[in-house]
Amino acid sequence: MVYSNSHIALDIGAWVYNRLGITGPVMIDVRPLDADGYCTDNALIEINRHLSPEKTAIAICHELIHWKQYQDTGEFDEEDAYSREEELCQEYINSLH
Repeated sequence: MVYSNSHIALDIGAWVYNRLGITGPVMIDVRPLDADGYCTDNALIEINRHLSPEKTAIAICHELIHWKQYQDTGEFDEEDAYSREEELCQEYINSLH
């Protein structure tokens, strides 16, 4: 289950959550940040509220990839997240049509 303070983040997050097979609750908090996003080891994902809609979607994909990595291996892999974020975001966009 995905929770968020943003309906846009909730829509994108729920789709990615299901697509990646993530389990357990995840909170996506959209707020001012000094980066595009963060993923913590307690299922809290923070997304910068000042991003464009496209950058927001990519950041959510990126951070949820990190959460799936953490669930699977106990570690975050930045290279893997960057290599998969745009394709996953495009899959989400294509699912809307």
